[in-house]
Formats: sequence, structure tokens, C-alpha cells
Amino acid sequence: MELRVPIPFLGATLKYSFGSDHYDINFSLLFESDRGDSFVLVPDSRVASHVEPVVGTHTFTAAGGFAVLVFDNSFSWWRSKSVSYVVSLEPPDKNKLKDLKYQMALKKMTSCSEDIDRAQRRQARLSSEASELRQDLAKLEDQVASIQSAIKTKSRLVADLEKEDTWLKQRIMTQKRRTIPNLVISLATEWLRESEPSEDQDEGSP
Repeated sequence: MELRVPIPFLGATLKYSFGSDHYDINFSLLFESDRGDSFVLVPDSRVASHVEPVVGTHTFTAAGGFAVLVFDNSFSWWRSKSVSYVVSLEPPDKNKLKDLKYQMALKKMTSCSEDIDRAQRRQARLSSEASELRQDLAKLEDQVASIQSAIKTKSRLVADLEKEDTWLKQRIMTQKRRTIPNLVISLATEWLRESEPSEDQDEGSP
């Protein structure tokens, strides 16, 4: 069984008292926010509510949502139990509400201060990492500039070599087509001249 009690204002105090007849029962107290989140205020446990009434209070530091009193007899298969209870919700007095608001403001301020401190540490770390990355980037840019300069120099060298290679190919072709044939003809002509008999040798023969 669940008993849901709305919490309409900040600092409300829930007071409860219950008892069961003859046997114990499981009890827990939960808080459900308007967003559907559930928080355990009193963990589930077996209580001897048949021996003496169970009494408790809880002051809520948030407005909205429900307090949920849970009476559970699922552990007992054979015995049903009756539960009697008294539940009340009291608003806080002015001094208590003022103190509660002060405590909540102090808690938020502490949380905000801790968040700022974490953000500052993270910002310092990121700033240091960014500085290192800028230095690495500058080095890489210098290396890229050096590589680009080397590429230009080697590209000019390749272009000059290709020009010289083309010129040499043309020269070789010219030698093959003109100079070498002419030399062969010249040598052949000279050889033929040397091979012809002279007139003196013809007249002196018997």
C-alpha cells in the first residue's frame, strides 16, 4: 500500500505514526519530484509496528512533488495485516523557513563556487594545451614552407634535366641520321680509292 502526500511549499515537515495488528511489516519513505525523479528518504526495512507505533518526521527542502509512504507486506504469503496511521504536514515557522532558505542559498553558493573553481582549472589546462598546439602548428608551418621551397627547387632542377634530356635525344638522333652515315660514306670512298691499282703498277707489268 502507498500513501501519497503532496508537498506544496518549501520547508514543510511531514509527521507520521503507524502501527500494525499482530505482526511486523515493511516500511519505506520516498520522495517523487514533479519531474518524476524518485529519492529514498527512509530505506525499506521490516519494522515491529505491532509492538509499538513507528513514529517519524522529515522536513522537505524543496516545494512540489509527493512524499510516498510505502507499507509492504509482500514478504508474507499467508498473513494479511491491517495498518493504522496518522499523517500530517506542517508548514515551517518564519525563523525555520528563514534558516532553511539561508542554508539552501549557502549550499548553492558553495556549489557555484566549486563549479567556478573547476571551470577555472579546466580553462587554465585548455589554455596551456592551446598554447602548445599553436607552437606545434608554427613548427609544422615552418616545415611545410621548407618542404614547399625544396619542391620548387627540385621542380626547377627536374625541368632543367628534362630540357637537357630532350636536347641530348635530339642530338643523338641527328648523329644517327646525318653524321654517322656521312662518316661511313666518307670512309667507304676512301677505302675504295686506296683499293684501286695505280697506273705505274699497270705499265710495269710483263
